This record gives sequence, structure tokens and C-alpha cells, in this order.
Amino acid sequence: MPTIALGTILFMLFLCLPFSFAEAATERVVVLDFLSINEQGDYIDVLGLKLGDLVNLSRVMAQGLSSRLVQYGEFKVQDSVSLRSEIEALNFSHEDSAWKRAGALLERDLADQVITGSITLLQNTVVLGAQRFQIIDGEPALVGSSMATAPKVADATTAIDTLLASLFPSDVQVIERAVEQIFIVPAQLHLNLGGQSKQITVYA
Repeated sequence: MPTIALGTILFMLFLCLPFSFAEAATERVVVLDFLSINEQGDYIDVLGLKLGDLVNLSRVMAQGLSSRLVQYGEFKVQDSVSLRSEIEALNFSHEDSAWKRAGALLERDLADQVITGSITLLQNTVVLGAQRFQIIDGEPALVGSSMATAPKVADATTAIDTLLASLFPSDVQVIERAVEQIFIVPAQLHLNLGGQSKQITVYA
């Protein structure tokens, strides 16, 4: 009967551990459809407003945020489609706030983070907001928020990256930040400048 060296077994276990830890560490993020403002100034489910464009925009904005989070690759992302039955079981009314919706999902352990948003139509622009909720000290808490504008409804999706860039802490770069400054210090990198060779170091 063949035998396997103890060192080989330990090595195989070591190879499997990082994958197990990575899977366990993946946070579940649920992105809910965006709410919109009603005549009373409350943000409610767009289905309660019965405006086709807003219903479509609400779903498209949520899908846009979800797709960017999936591309980032560090979260398990779900939305109101993948969690349809679980969300329907919560029996939300059209008037239930973003806080109540996020809190219900978090408290029932359906998510580690919940992202929702808002749409406000003004005379000459569309104002878009996004909010990120987590459980802090046993209670649902707002831990991130952002806002962006678009000149019209058709351009609202162009604000998705702007919303996400400010929604998470600086060390979580779902959207890579552009380099704002470059400092050049002589002595490291060789460049040919008009027949002369110079050394510079570039810091971004």
C-alpha cells in the first residue's frame, strides 16, 4: 500500500488554506434599486410613483453599480433580482425608507453591506445619491454616501463611477483613482535628452 509523506500532506493543506480563507472573507454586498422623491418630499419605491422612466432608471443604476462591484472582484454581489423572494418576504411598502430596507436585510443576515440610492429630478438636472450601510455595534449604520449630477435622465448612468469612487474608504478602490501629480527627482531612470543621458526617478 503506497504511503504519503507527512510533508507532502502538510504542503497540500497549505495550498488549500488561502483559497478557503479568501472565500470566507468575501463580503456579501446587496445593491437595491434606487428610490425617488414623491410630492411630499419623501424618497419612496419608484413603483409607487408609476413613472416608467424612473422605474427603468432605478433598476439600471442598481445594475450599473452591481456590475462595477463584480468587476472589482472582492465582493459577492447580489441585487433585488437575485434576492427577489427574500426581499418580497420582507413585505416592504412603497414608502419604506432606505434605512429601513437596508436595516432589514442586514439584521436578517442577508448581506454584510447594503447599497441603495436616490434619484431626484430637478428642472435642469438629475441629482443622484448613493448610500452604503453596515452593522456597527449591533445596529444598522450609514457608513458611506456620495452624490453626483447628470444634465438629463439619459446621462444618469455616466455618474455611476463618480458615486462609487466616494462611497467606499480610500483603501477600497472599486474605481481606480487618477494620478493627480507626478514628481520627478534626478538620479534613477535613464533618459536620452538630445544626446545626453540623464537619470531620474518618477513618483506617482
